[in-house]
Amino acid sequence: MNSQLAKNTKVLIVDDQALAKGYLKYSLEELGFNDITYVDKINLALNTIRNRRYDLIICSYNLKREQDGYYFYDEIKTNGELP
Repeated sequence: MNSQLAKNTKVLIVDDQALAKGYLKYSLEELGFNDITYVDKINLALNTIRNRRYDLIICSYNLKREQDGYYFYDEIKTNGELP
């Protein structure tokens, strides 16, 4: 892994499971990523990406409280929010 690339990569994680977020955070930090944002709801994720550009988005497919990961993907694709 290119440490400079990882260091400059902005990561958004969308997951409502605290344990999964903890594992992802640890794994990404071990790879050199340090600019990591976490949200647990699709509406928060949509607001977050509208205020800041992310290079990598990791989203759980099964979010229990609201729309799923595919809805999130479809929404940002339809609105042209994916580079």
